[in-house]
Amino acid sequence: MFEVLRGALRWRGAARAVLLAVAAVCLVGCQPRWRDQPRQRPAPLLVQYRVSTAWLPQAVRRFAPQIEAASRQHRVDANLLAIMVMVESDGDPHAKSPAGAIGLMQLMASTARDIAKRRKLALHRDELLYHPGYNIDFGAWYLAQQIRKFWTGDGASTVALAAAAYNGGPGRVRRHLRDGSPLPSETQNYQQLVVGMWRERFMPSSPSFTNARAGGASKK
Repeated sequence: MFEVLRGALRWRGAARAVLLAVAAVCLVGCQPRWRDQPRQRPAPLLVQYRVSTAWLPQAVRRFAPQIEAASRQHRVDANLLAIMVMVESDGDPHAKSPAGAIGLMQLMASTARDIAKRRKLALHRDELLYHPGYNIDFGAWYLAQQIRKFWTGDGASTVALAAAAYNGGPGRVRRHLRDGSPLPSETQNYQQLVVGMWRERFMPSSPSFTNARAGGASKK
């Protein structure tokens, strides 16, 4: 092919143009096969924008519109968000933990202020965390950050790490991954509960949910 190109350069006029065009077509068509292969990218965590988990209690399902809106906004699976709402607060928008975590997704006021700063939300106020849509939106944003930070290429292991980071903080999870530092027992229980229910999200019932209700797993 390169001999053809060298020959074409010695020709003149229309014949030279025709030979160059033919050579160009051949070069494009004869590219090595590896050039046609798309770059490998990690598959995204499965995202479904509708709350479809059948065994969710009505206390959580009533917030499906807010959960689904946050799911679309932040590209987080709606069923995972609904499970987090259930584990965190049992669907009580007025929940407040002894440590001071607020609302449906149990956000600390300091964490929410940092989220608002990073999102440039100048009108944020702590009391807005009792508003269901506002709280779920902030929690979904924070959970999406943890999913991106701790993406492994596998859905269940990513959910496990993201849930641990949501409960115990990303720094603690980084140390766990770096040097094997054990996660606190509360975070391990939380992680196990969230992952178990997420695995069972399409089942008609959830053994993990039933076990938690029976007192077999501790919640935040």
